[in-house]
Amino acid sequence: IAGVQTAALEQQAFTSLMNPHFMFNALNSIQHYINVQDRQNANHYLSDFASLIRKNFEAAQQSFIPLEQELENIKIYLRLEQMRFTNRFSYHINIDESIDADYWMIPTMMLQPLLENALLHGIMPSSVNGELVIDLKEQDRNLVITITDNGIGIENSRALKENSEHKSHGMELIKKRIAALSHFVAEPITFTMSPAFDNAINPGNKIILLIPAGLHKAWLRAHKK
Repeated sequence: IAGVQTAALEQQAFTSLMNPHFMFNALNSIQHYINVQDRQNANHYLSDFASLIRKNFEAAQQSFIPLEQELENIKIYLRLEQMRFTNRFSYHINIDESIDADYWMIPTMMLQPLLENALLHGIMPSSVNGELVIDLKEQDRNLVITITDNGIGIENSRALKENSEHKSHGMELIKKRIAALSHFVAEPITFTMSPAFDNAINPGNKIILLIPAGLHKAWLRAHKK
């Protein structure tokens, strides 16, 4: 049952990444560059957009993906958003030297919805320049991914959403997938969110995602039965 549930959630996650809202915004950005006759940026944006779609389609065929590949995908995504939001934010990816990014396998399409949530609901409503930091390290042989932003924070974002019909389906899917994947291992995936800074206006948000060392092998064993 857990395997069927996980597969269904993976397909929903893929669909959410290719949602019409994201596609519409990307095409609008390309159209803008064409209209102002900025051919160089139009070509750069179109190239990255096409690459991200291709990579996401390829990733959708897999339940797990090498960490190195996932990082390449999110770099493309973040470059697109930087261009769309005219460099309203910067990002940094810090990888501990002990991590073998080719060795680690993580659930496909786990990080992009988290980054999208940080940008759209944290950084973009803020009046200060955004900073997004992704830290990766090993702890007790487990992979720990920390995503920190300096946006308006969860509570301020919820207050804004009270007058909006928009719902963050990406975050709901992530939590459901984590619950489903945790059935495969004795030590579950853990996911926490908390304010990043002591600042009422821009408390930011810190997400800590812990992926157990044995998750991928446990998943493979379960699907060989």
